[in-house]
Amino acid sequence: MNCCGADAFDRAERQKAREQTRDVIAEFKRIVREEAAGSHGEAEAFRRLESGIVPRMSARDRAGDLVTRAWSTSGARRYKMAEEALALWADCAEAYLILGERAEYEHESVEMYERGVEAGRRALGEKFFETEVGRFGALVAARPYLRVRSALATSLWHIGREDEAVQHLLEILRLDESDLEASRRILLVILLSCGEVDRVDDLLARFPDDRSAMWLYGGALHHLRQKRE
Repeated sequence: MNCCGADAFDRAERQKAREQTRDVIAEFKRIVREEAAGSHGEAEAFRRLESGIVPRMSARDRAGDLVTRAWSTSGARRYKMAEEALALWADCAEAYLILGERAEYEHESVEMYERGVEAGRRALGEKFFETEVGRFGALVAARPYLRVRSALATSLWHIGREDEAVQHLLEILRLDESDLEASRRILLVILLSCGEVDRVDDLLARFPDDRSAMWLYGGALHHLRQKRE
């Protein structure tokens, strides 16, 4: 129920970052070597790097690495890795997103995604929601929160709780004006099914460059309905 394209994009970003790590460290060593003579602190940093003494990954980072690898697996192994991630760091929103897929019933998915939304909010901190409104999609740290909240909205819609789903989707669009997760498309379907003409007009006008089949078909259906009326 999440945007697979966005997941693949994030995984590619992380992989690229790993591949660049050696070059970054090598460049850092070069800079420190050149400036170490004038700074005891920089010289010590260089000595530690040269001797292989590097900080250990935090529990949060290890949990993030686990869920990244979990997306490349399937079945029981994927869910086990998500559980291990939560054991390391209880606020790993993306782990809840994975576990929500395992639920047999939709209401169980809703419960799991709700826990994921709460975890994601704790991970980001309340100040984040005050200072970064509108640009969540541009910030990698916020994307798991957006994904799990979008999944929650979709599951709520599936069990007939349309009003709650709409509120979640509108909030996603407020937090991420670029709508990286394409939550607008699910919102469009819900609004069309509920006959929310004015809201559909506003939504279509907000994202005129969306050329996806769902968006174009939804827009065409909306305009056809207006003509008949």
